[in-house]
Amino acid sequence: MKILVICDLNFARSITTAYVLKKKAREKGLDMAIETAGFFDNKKKRNHLENICYYIKNYIPLFNTRKLTKEKVGGADIIYVMTPEMRAEIIKKYNYPESKIYTLNISKRYWFPYTPRLIKRIEEALLEHI
Repeated sequence: MKILVICDLNFARSITTAYVLKKKAREKGLDMAIETAGFFDNKKKRNHLENICYYIKNYIPLFNTRKLTKEKVGGADIIYVMTPEMRAEIIKKYNYPESKIYTLNISKRYWFPYTPRLIKRIEEALLEHI
């Protein structure tokens, strides 16, 4: 099964969700290929912390970030997004089936990857999915 996890900048929420999904898949013996991507919308207004993350991602290559593409969306069996707005954008822009998109409802306030608080929030959001 191919899973795509999407957030705004492919910095914190998506990569941490992929980490949690991989851990859960190993525990349950599931075969999952998990990829992450970000919208990277330059026209979008960002808060102060998002601007810092955007700067880090663009000028300090700490993580191998990936931009969302039509091919990535089309190759996914399931897509996890962070907000209902992201879900609506995937459906509208890529004509992806609604039934295969799951919203985790994880806000932008979780702006740094792999924190215990973010991991706990993701695990809670994933309880009904995996």
